[in-house]
Amino acid sequence: MQWDDSVNGGFNTGHKTWQCVNEEYKNINVEKDLNSDQSIYRYYQKLLAYRKDNDVVINGEVKEYDHNNKKIIAYSRSKDDQNLFVVANFTNKPVVYALPDDINNSNVVLNNYSKLAVNGQEIKLQPYQAVVFE
Repeated sequence: MQWDDSVNGGFNTGHKTWQCVNEEYKNINVEKDLNSDQSIYRYYQKLLAYRKDNDVVINGEVKEYDHNNKKIIAYSRSKDDQNLFVVANFTNKPVVYALPDDINNSNVVLNNYSKLAVNGQEIKLQPYQAVVFE
């Protein structure tokens, strides 16, 4: 991971690095990530805080959906009267997914994209999009 958008991604100020520097270092680097509210770093902060505050995430009973689907992972966790449903697209292309009937009227509590395309019981997950419903 590049540190910033300076020469060689911030690893040194002059000589060629012993490993190649990603060509996208000016756009993808730690400094930009830390300064963005929509970064991977900020998403993981939200994810870890959510996990810390919800026992169902750690101790809830797991139910897997669409086990043979090679594009998505979908599962629920339930404990007492709390239910979560997680669905994630593991491809580099959008995927349409039909939500299970018991997910009606659920709220999106985590989403690594700013929006989620919903059409009735179908959602369109963007590449590598992960969504948690409660």
